[in-house]
Amino acid sequence: MISVVQTENSASPLGADNGSPLWTMRIDDILRWTLFLFCVTLPITISLAEPLAFLLVVLWMVRRGTSCAAWRPVPRSIALPMAAFAALALLASASGPRPAISLWKSHRLLYLLIPFAIGDLSVRSGVRVVLGSLRCYLLGVLLLGIYDLSRVAWVAFHRYDIFDSGNMRDPQFYMTAICLILGLAQTPFRSRYAAARVAIYLAGLVGHFKRGAWAGAIGGIMAMGLARRRFRRFALGMLGAIVIFLAIPAVRVRLKDIPAHLSGRTGGRGVLWGRVAPRIIADHPWGVGLGAVQHSDLQEYSGLIQPGLNHLHNNLLEITLETGWLGGVVWLTWVLAVLAVAWRGARSARSPVIRTLLAGILGAYCALLINGLVEYNFGDGEIFLLFCLMMGWLVPLVRCHAASEGETGRELGLI
Repeated sequence: MISVVQTENSASPLGADNGSPLWTMRIDDILRWTLFLFCVTLPITISLAEPLAFLLVVLWMVRRGTSCAAWRPVPRSIALPMAAFAALALLASASGPRPAISLWKSHRLLYLLIPFAIGDLSVRSGVRVVLGSLRCYLLGVLLLGIYDLSRVAWVAFHRYDIFDSGNMRDPQFYMTAICLILGLAQTPFRSRYAAARVAIYLAGLVGHFKRGAWAGAIGGIMAMGLARRRFRRFALGMLGAIVIFLAIPAVRVRLKDIPAHLSGRTGGRGVLWGRVAPRIIADHPWGVGLGAVQHSDLQEYSGLIQPGLNHLHNNLLEITLETGWLGGVVWLTWVLAVLAVAWRGARSARSPVIRTLLAGILGAYCALLINGLVEYNFGDGEIFLLFCLMMGWLVPLVRCHAASEGETGRELGLI
């Protein structure tokens, strides 16, 4: 059982910090609305989402530095490797070949404080802060999906190459949203139009024609089924969806291209993983720094590198290259710790609402990790913020792991 940090102002693992000063409650209100706006804008534009994330962290630091109110920390199994990774990333960035680039990229490490901010908010708001921010995120992805439907129609009408019109970022929002809304659909807070939303998310997921995101969505939903002990039901649903998608000719074309991308003759991932990665990592055992890899660096190891490519198309390989062998090991420890916390909660939390919410987060997190096997999504600004956001959602939920169904129901206004 995960312990709950309690003080005289914290009487319940579910929150309700009614003893806080008025000004602290006002800051909490600003923090909560900043979080909600951040969640809505994250799938739409990084130009708005990143300043809001920065504001969220700064406001939390001010609140934390001037208040003695109860707080809810990130579990140690996550916080310790996360802090160690940040330290190693900063060290590699400062000592790497391009410190000016790497140290500027290191500002993203500040967003690792987002889980702590959400944990603090949950002292007063409890699970409701997760529910509200999750709904805001799903709304943002829905708006993105509506835009994408019009984009795909425009591309098809003008007969442009539809494969080149998509991007790597957006389908990852769709695959995570599918997992999250499926988890939410098993609670009393499901949307009346959940089926329509899922249809829009699926259309957006397919319309970008990114095979890694397809695999991530399937793997995430399967992880949800295993965690909820409903594998057969989830597997049958996924099988039906796969059959429908295979009926689309463009989907079949993308699947047929997989062997070519994995071969060592076309300059795809086969070259990166089999020839380039082992040699460049061996030449830089302490890392080159965050974001310091350039196209010319990869070309030194193979002439088949795709034009403009500056990463290894794999999270673990790229992070090991940027932060060194030790950084790669610590990062892997960190992400597996998050996975373990979400898995345990989804399997054994006493409240069905908490279990299903955790199952949705588990599925979304697994989807990102699976896609990270073929993409360097951890290095993308929006997806890195999404990783931090999902860790933040875990904090209130795992801290009320032992709360009974009745306690959770009262806290959420169900009874």
